[in-house]
Amino acid sequence: MLKKLFVISPIGEKGKTIRKQADAVLDIIKAAAAKLYIVQRGDQSHELKITEAIERDLKAALVAVAYLGTAPWNPNVMFEVGYRLALAKPLILISHEKDELPFDVAGLRSTILLPSGGPLAYLPKDVYEGFKKQLRAAIKSVTLPQDGTIKSDYPVADIRIDRTPGRSEEERAANSIFIRCSEAANELFHVRELHDRLSPEQRKKIPQQDTLVGLPINAALAGLEPLADQWDEFLADQHKLLGKLFGYGFADEPLTARVPFVFKQSDASNQQFWKKAFIGVIVDQSDTADAMYLRILYYQVPHGLKWERTGHRSYLITHLADLPELDRVEREAREATATPAPLKG
Repeated sequence: MLKKLFVISPIGEKGKTIRKQADAVLDIIKAAAAKLYIVQRGDQSHELKITEAIERDLKAALVAVAYLGTAPWNPNVMFEVGYRLALAKPLILISHEKDELPFDVAGLRSTILLPSGGPLAYLPKDVYEGFKKQLRAAIKSVTLPQDGTIKSDYPVADIRIDRTPGRSEEERAANSIFIRCSEAANELFHVRELHDRLSPEQRKKIPQQDTLVGLPINAALAGLEPLADQWDEFLADQHKLLGKLFGYGFADEPLTARVPFVFKQSDASNQQFWKKAFIGVIVDQSDTADAMYLRILYYQVPHGLKWERTGHRSYLITHLADLPELDRVEREAREATATPAPLKG
């Protein structure tokens, strides 16, 4: 199943020059993205609340291509470009050769469209093919790192935790996403059925998809909640682990999770996971100025589970030191290859 490429563009009325130019650009983008993405422009949504649909697509699309048109600049286009930039997700700009771009976008990556202001329908074939080739290369360069599959038999995922200065916690959460995963991780998270388990409000923001890639971490966890035993204890332990990662305290404690995710016996989950326990193990970590990148192995705990009691509740915990075979699995997960390498920044 191909993922979505969202097109930001001035639209204009049918038959008008702006619309003809926008449609011609759309045709070139479709040709450049062939067999890579399903291409959709904002006006092609069949939903009644078009603004909500556009905002959702701007968040969900793995790549967006913005055709800026010509001056005077279309305010809707500028708003959508700014919205996408705030999400810190891949964006390619298309402008005309001689146009002086607005200051805020002039320094961004841009694919130049030739000729300046001329009708695209009459581009010479060699110019058309050259531009299409250039655009296809740009699409591949910014998106394939997020489109990779980790080659592992274990549930393994690479995640990006947003730490961009000046962003609110809500914005950081929305931009903390899965960037790669193994097929076993997709199965563990029941990602193909995840959309059905979300609340109506969450469904408006999260599109249905068949991979964790591009999915906010919070959304993936929310989709797991209906499948879990000891959910509250598991979630509290995860928050504590994040606190250690970000240096918010707990410095005297080891950087390991203790409370596993335990699948309950439910028609909503795959029978192969019933009553199985999985613990998240960080096997690799790297940092940039505005993000933390983690590779996480979701390890099935075969033994070593113990009961712990808090108040009136009892729940299972695990000690990784009791799992000597974990060292081998960690090493395999850390060394698992994926093509290409993850995006940084």
